Amino acid sequence: MPKQAKPATHIPRALALAFAVWMVFAATAKLDMGPLAFFAVLYALLTYVSDREVHAWFVEVEPLAAVGFALALDVALPAAPAVIAPAALLFTVAAIEIAVRRRLRTGRATSPGARPAAT
Repeated sequence: MPKQAKPATHIPRALALAFAVWMVFAATAKLDMGPLAFFAVLYALLTYVSDREVHAWFVEVEPLAAVGFALALDVALPAAPAVIAPAALLFTVAAIEIAVRRRLRTGRATSPGARPAAT
């Protein structure tokens, strides 16, 4: 039976637009960005956890790409923490989840009695 094609989503476009608007707002704001950055990070994390489509999009990213984005954003984080923190958090959490899922999928679950002990 042929695989069904996944429906097209606008998640990458929506995330890019939200990130661009956030960057423009953060660059032009004259107020303290600490509380606003905290809200953005919390909102990003809750969206990742509660929205199945957003979560699936991040988890389906190639593992090396997720790690690369996470590392690049984590390195750039000190330059503009209020701007980059939400995206850095999402890619870091996604990279960790991808690695854990991959490890769980490749690890063989064997009982201790499956192989005799060396004597």
